Amino acid sequence: MGSALAEYLSSKDVELVVYNRTRAKAEELCGKIECSVVDTPDSMDDANAIIVFVFDDLSLMEIITGEHGLLRLKNKDVLIMNSTTITPTTSMYVYNLLKNNGLHYVESPVYGSRDQARTGKLITILAGDDEDLDLAEEIASMYSQEVFRVGLIPSASALKLALNNIGLVMPALIGESLAILEAYSVEHEKFLRVASKLWFGEAVKKYYLRAMNERQESKFSVAGAAKDYSLIARTLHDAGYPANVSSGLANYYKAAAEVMPEEDYPKALRLLIEE
Repeated sequence: MGSALAEYLSSKDVELVVYNRTRAKAEELCGKIECSVVDTPDSMDDANAIIVFVFDDLSLMEIITGEHGLLRLKNKDVLIMNSTTITPTTSMYVYNLLKNNGLHYVESPVYGSRDQARTGKLITILAGDDEDLDLAEEIASMYSQEVFRVGLIPSASALKLALNNIGLVMPALIGESLAILEAYSVEHEKFLRVASKLWFGEAVKKYYLRAMNERQESKFSVAGAAKDYSLIARTLHDAGYPANVSSGLANYYKAAAEVMPEEDYPKALRLLIEE
């Protein structure tokens, strides 16, 4: 997602500095678009804002607190915009850590595909201190079709996980439904035909066709879905709630990720019927 967004911002003549823990990936990107590569996160002192896209909580902590992490920035005016989907607990910890060191941090998770990032059509959710949100909204508006301010940290992280909990569920449900069909020799076509007459039929058809399309580009990976449900389960546990459903979904996607980690996440519905 970060590379796709960089492509769009470069097309709008935004001056970009890029860091990737694998320098070759940053160099490859800057061979395609106008940008420069830095070796460490704390080399971005000249930036007005730093948008962070990494995989998970641990990756973010490495970017923030590593030997040359963002915590060591000398420019205390730079705005750090975290667009990584993480737990509210981690986001709150990072916010307090950076704020106590005179730095500015907002949550800015996004919704949308890589194609939407390349065309500036993301949906961005912002949370943070009022003093930081005007600049954050100005920046996010450059690449978003809509920007929502939702309050103080960690409101945006909580909202993103709450939405992902719903948005990622369908392939796992369809996957178990297809296993029932297979067990009793019911054809998929009959399943889809009857489903088309029900309120959820369009969603079933959409995910089924996307999963069965061998040429479908991965918009969000199976490994990413497994990670997000693990975060959702952890967030519920941290808040003192049971996580029966999200824990089960995390296990489903983790099993799928063992055989198809980088595939488009709807393909996880094929897990049980292809065993």
